[in-house]
Amino acid sequence: MRTFISCVSAALLVATAVLWVDSYRYWSGIQWGDTDRRQQWYLQSGRGQTAIYIHIRDELSWHFDPGWSAWRTPIVSNLSDFPLTWKWAGFGFGAERSEKWRQSDLGLLVPHWFLMLLFAVLPLLSVRRYVRHRSRIRQGLCLACGYELRDFAKCPECGAARMAA
Repeated sequence: MRTFISCVSAALLVATAVLWVDSYRYWSGIQWGDTDRRQQWYLQSGRGQTAIYIHIRDELSWHFDPGWSAWRTPIVSNLSDFPLTWKWAGFGFGAERSEKWRQSDLGLLVPHWFLMLLFAVLPLLSVRRYVRHRSRIRQGLCLACGYELRDFAKCPECGAARMAA
């Protein structure tokens, strides 16, 4: 299971790297609207950032389309006109309430470099574990604790059985 999660994380790392490069030429995203037409969720990418926006209406709105949709257009302006109340190093957060439209909006910006850093942790730990495992086999050490086994069939430190090389 650990290997599967590391592989998924590595795939997300590569996908984020591709999306990051693409985000300087295109503004792309997906959106989902619920069936009662009160919520609209957006996941967008552009200018090196990923944005998550949520629009919540107090009443039924024919402006929101239910279901999934996707888009990709050339970059002509900033990622969004959404007002951010906090912004730092590519991160951002905004919340807005419009009484005119009877709507609440929430937005979160995360830079692609941060997502890549996050997705790289598990694959790097897996590589470290693999290298340590191979090194212990080569040096004749216990795979569990690293104790030198020499002539022992079983580790005197932790009790683990010796693996055949």
